[in-house]
Amino acid sequence: MIRGVAVPGYARATDLTAATPRKTGIGQRETAMIGVYIRLKIDGKRTFRVAPAKPGEYEYWLKSTYNGRQKWHRIGRYDGVKKAKLLLERAQERSEAARKYGLVAPTSIGHVTVAEGIEKFIQRKIMAGKRPGTVTAYKFTLGLFKFVKKIEAA
Repeated sequence: MIRGVAVPGYARATDLTAATPRKTGIGQRETAMIGVYIRLKIDGKRTFRVAPAKPGEYEYWLKSTYNGRQKWHRIGRYDGVKKAKLLLERAQERSEAARKYGLVAPTSIGHVTVAEGIEKFIQRKIMAGKRPGTVTAYKFTLGLFKFVKKIEAA
């Protein structure tokens, strides 16, 4: 059913084509949806439709919606749909577990002065085992930015 109109040959929901909410491991407000779609050319324009019940020679895509954002993943032929969907679900579960246990850096760093940002960068390079000459070169180059008072996001 597409926008309230039944289209012959298109399934309402099957095990592969249904958008599956992923509630295991994901918080109540953050449910991920994964749907299977095909890309068609209608009147010279490319558009996405829910995948039909019977596999065909279409270009298959996965649409994942997570945390209010949607992302399209090109699959290609029908053969890879089941595997790609499973891998995407597992990747989302891993990222959610990493976020839950604090293994992911926060997305926004807040207000950081230039000097603090430079110091954090240098410390990460030292911890990563960069050679002393490389760290010295980083310090010199980034030291030129200490004259900047405030950096505003574009």
